[in-house]
Amino acid sequence: MSMVIPERTERKYEPYTEYKYSGVEWMGEIPAHWEVKKLKYSSSIVLGKMLESNDNGNYNEKPYLRAQNISWEKVDDSDIKEMWFSDRELIRYRLELNDLLVSEGGEVGRTAIWRNELEECYIQNSVHKVTIQKNNVPLYFLYQFLACGKSGHFEAIANRVSIAHLTREKLKEVISLIPPIQEQQAIADFLDRETARIDELIAKKQRLIDLLREQRTALITHAVTRGLTPYSPMKDSGVEWLGEIPAHWEIKSVKRISKVFNGSTPKSSEPEYWDGDIPWVTPEDLGELASSEISGTKRYITQAGYESCGTNLVPTGSLILSTRAPIGHLAIAATALCTNQGCRSLVPHSDMRTRFLYYVLYASRQELISLGQGSTFMELGKSKLETVGLPLPRTEEQQAIADHLDRETARIDNLIGKINQAIEKLQEYRSALITAAVTGKIDVRQHVS
Repeated sequence: MSMVIPERTERKYEPYTEYKYSGVEWMGEIPAHWEVKKLKYSSSIVLGKMLESNDNGNYNEKPYLRAQNISWEKVDDSDIKEMWFSDRELIRYRLELNDLLVSEGGEVGRTAIWRNELEECYIQNSVHKVTIQKNNVPLYFLYQFLACGKSGHFEAIANRVSIAHLTREKLKEVISLIPPIQEQQAIADFLDRETARIDELIAKKQRLIDLLREQRTALITHAVTRGLTPYSPMKDSGVEWLGEIPAHWEIKSVKRISKVFNGSTPKSSEPEYWDGDIPWVTPEDLGELASSEISGTKRYITQAGYESCGTNLVPTGSLILSTRAPIGHLAIAATALCTNQGCRSLVPHSDMRTRFLYYVLYASRQELISLGQGSTFMELGKSKLETVGLPLPRTEEQQAIADHLDRETARIDNLIGKINQAIEKLQEYRSALITAAVTGKIDVRQHVS
């Protein structure tokens, strides 16, 4: 894989004066005075302990990290498990400051650095502990692992059966670029400073997105509960979460403005029920939507599959609501479709405007969630959903509110889209800058204060 450095990076930083070929395709040319070594010559690598339970009480229960705890550059210590370790294992698997933690499975090669987040911690066998030799800078190696991962190199060398595995043997053979130690430190310091600056820019843009989303929700809630006419006479709705509504509006239950249908699932063991042409919606499909409409789904069922279970085919314009795991994902059907039992479909009556009902249900999400029941998982049952009271103006006012919200939410969504594009560019620049620095495409030594 050849590496392309953005013009912005090339203009701002000068290259080294002399280069040589690294022998590694994705690294390309490197500074002539840098060494090329396999990782096993600059570190020790230990794969964590196999998960075992303590059946006799003679061993120590200790906290340990799994691959799930490892994200790029940092450790997530919010969900730490414990298992037993023998005295010898306590020595072998204990983490020390600045150890690199490398994911063995899943997104292979994902690397964090241990900063003593816990006073004492160990590793399970989905994580490698890479201890960098003392004549090198661990943080420099962290950034090099980051570049290696983003290049796709870890994925390319991983062993595959059903899922990828980055074995200790494969990891030991990974090529490392070794500048002099002072230069390693300069690169690490430079990248610490520059990535922190980029991360702060990204965080500011993300906070702006959060504010815009809050504004979007407030805009929808105000329009579907107060209307578009300022100073309109109001009345108590009789519904706690709604408060007052325009005096000429009504409160109607879901079952008075739509017909509610359940979903179901054909037997997964019957191949003839699957891979047909009938869209089959799940809460996961709804949760991954980037728009208010749904037509395509991850899985489709056949006519035989449809007839084999209790799901219902609903028409275009129906509202699809997730009522289990989680409650509240919402979309408008852009084609005839059916759902699994984690969703319910609302087919609006003829005097209802679909997009108005969409916005009312969107504004009602917290109320719908509060009505969920269950011990294993929360579910909003059909009968409970049908009794939910919603504010309802006349048909022409429904249309006017829906048209207004279509325009205003589209404007906000467009702003959010542009900010997301800016975030993506910053993330791309961040990755490119790291790769350029740790492969010597730019000389950052004079940029370290």
